[in-house]
Amino acid sequence: MSNEIMKNIEYVVFDFDGTLALTSHIWMDINGHVLKLFGVSTDLHHYAGCIAGKTMGDVAKYTIQKYEIQATEQDLINQWTRLGTEAYSKCDFVPYADSFINLLHNSGIKMGIATASPRHMIESFFTRFPEIRKKIDIIVTCDEVKANKPDPTVFIQCMKQLGCQNPSKCAIFEDSIMGLKGAKSAGAHVICVLTEQGKIEEKNELSNFSIPDYQQLI
Repeated sequence: MSNEIMKNIEYVVFDFDGTLALTSHIWMDINGHVLKLFGVSTDLHHYAGCIAGKTMGDVAKYTIQKYEIQATEQDLINQWTRLGTEAYSKCDFVPYADSFINLLHNSGIKMGIATASPRHMIESFFTRFPEIRKKIDIIVTCDEVKANKPDPTVFIQCMKQLGCQNPSKCAIFEDSIMGLKGAKSAGAHVICVLTEQGKIEEKNELSNFSIPDYQQLI
């Protein structure tokens, strides 16, 4: 691979939502629907920022406490799971992400996903892309490591499972502020995918490089 950005990189870790898959708009719709079911009206963009990087269980806990919802955490999780799993199965890649994965695979680079989303939703997405799924070596979720982003644990564990002993040999691709903070703390080379245009200056400060999509890396 000749691209200077990826020079000396032997491992790649991807966040999932907004980094590999175009799911941000899906969650805006799902959260709006679920919150409305429980009588909540709020700024969904602000809400998205407050829950970024959290596991579904912690999002449920935050939502119930914040809005004093008369429901259990499982009630919310069940709604998000039902709607999210169906939506992920119809979702598309961030532009050129699939081509970039193919290029990395052909270059012998090992790849993992480190995500706050539940594993079953990630697998639901990949039902449409089984050949790409085979090229992802590891998936690690925040639920499994019991730590939300920006805690770097999910990234560190993903690198460890990939066999990466030196974080400087790894590039982490992220799109959110919380994720970028965690990636930076993990000690890897951090690349921001600007699928969302908010807080660009802060995102650039947290990353070594920013891209609008993966075309310039191919």
